[in-house]
Amino acid sequence: MIYAIVIIAAILGLFFIYIIGSIYAVYSTVRRIEKNRAASIDIEKELRICQRKMVCALKEGDYHCTLNENMYFSSEDAVTAHALKTVDRQMKFYFDKKPGMIKKEAVYQHSVAYNRFLSEFQKNEEERIKWYNRMEDLRKSRLYGGFAEAAIDKLPKKDETYQNILGFGLMRLPLLENGDVDLEQCIAMADCMMQHGFRYFDTAYFYLDGRSEGIAKKILVDRYHRGTFLLADKMPVSLLKEDADVERIFNEQLERTGAKYFDYYLLHALNNNTYEKQSKRHKVFQFISEKKKQGIVRQMGFSFHDKPEVLEKILNEHPEVDFVQLQLNYYDWESKDVAARRCYEVARAHGKPIVVMEPIKGGNLAVMPQEIRDKLPESIRSESLANLALRFVASKEGILTVLSGMSTLAQAFENAENMTDMKPLTDAETQALLQAAEEIRKIPTYPCTRCRYCLEVCPSKLPIPQIITKMNHRMRGGTVEIPEAQACVSCGACEAKCPQRIKIRQVMAQAVKTNTAP
Repeated sequence: MIYAIVIIAAILGLFFIYIIGSIYAVYSTVRRIEKNRAASIDIEKELRICQRKMVCALKEGDYHCTLNENMYFSSEDAVTAHALKTVDRQMKFYFDKKPGMIKKEAVYQHSVAYNRFLSEFQKNEEERIKWYNRMEDLRKSRLYGGFAEAAIDKLPKKDETYQNILGFGLMRLPLLENGDVDLEQCIAMADCMMQHGFRYFDTAYFYLDGRSEGIAKKILVDRYHRGTFLLADKMPVSLLKEDADVERIFNEQLERTGAKYFDYYLLHALNNNTYEKQSKRHKVFQFISEKKKQGIVRQMGFSFHDKPEVLEKILNEHPEVDFVQLQLNYYDWESKDVAARRCYEVARAHGKPIVVMEPIKGGNLAVMPQEIRDKLPESIRSESLANLALRFVASKEGILTVLSGMSTLAQAFENAENMTDMKPLTDAETQALLQAAEEIRKIPTYPCTRCRYCLEVCPSKLPIPQIITKMNHRMRGGTVEIPEAQACVSCGACEAKCPQRIKIRQVMAQAVKTNTAP
């Protein structure tokens, strides 16, 4: 009997010790996880700070850097040197000390930034080889992200809030010398937007000669959780010839982007002609409404290039649309051709949120004659002109997002930085910009935004936007030859496509007429 009691007591004692040990093990594990998580968060914050400093350094454009014996960058530019030293120390710490805590995608982004910077160094082969070997070690390690492994740890998290006031228009993406899209820079631009909290990306079937949707897949869909960004795409109404084209093109867009669904889907570039002859004939509004019921489209709308009266008609006949996309900027606000203010007022009267396109008018509002700029209020006189243009439209009520068709990493960083915690313009500042627009309109130029729609239909394959840019330069007193304008056959197909209603045939004729003899 005593032996039985002793055995039972021993068993109970062992069981009690096991329970205590298990509780302690769970407690220790939880503490370790929490400690690692906190450390990871700190490291990730530091990494983002370093990355921002790296972008600042790239933006400064000081590429005349060398490496000293400690593998740190040195430069006459103290800001650049400090930024690069900080990044170098941080990367060395990650690589040598904390491999288990590194976000693969963040390290990948840094390796891209390093390689872009290395490509601009003065060619000191010994130092370049030494540093490049170190980057190769990182690239071969399990930390290197790449397109496949970057999908493992996506940033940001799904529950993070969106800031949609700034959207990335994938129309004017950077190109390499051979005409290919600079994918490396596009990735850095998309990451810059995402990390600043701006998640709205806009593509279209036409953009970049049909390549934009595929780029959206590579820089977003393949690298981020689908729920962490908003993707807008558009039905090319002007291409529709039969009802079957609508379903075919829509499915092609889903395949190109790999997006599974579109957060925003639009009828592209509606005017009275495309609305009456193609949208109605092929029942495009009804098609998109059905896709919305199926959950493949979340919000439906249309982009618009015509008179306010036409916009009024479309909204009266299709109150089911969720939003409209309009060309709004301070230059076109009171213009007779675009009538931006009146179109804005029509959309607001119908209670429709507005996606703004061409807020900087294809980059034209990023420059201003100095004599006009000097008249601006002191509070905004020294501010970036591109930022002023963005603030002008972002300050209006009912704006869903302001699209910017950025073409460099520096532009993406500048816009993202400036639009974070954006301050609306005062009434006096708004009126000053409208007055500046009146002064700018007196300067004879053609309002080309380089949208490239004209290139899709030109039988002579003329570089029409470049020709118009040269003509603007000539009209402002510059001297430039435009021999390519002689190939224009005056068919007028480009004019039907131009959202700015430029009389392109007249531009070409004037270019030929004013060419000087060789």
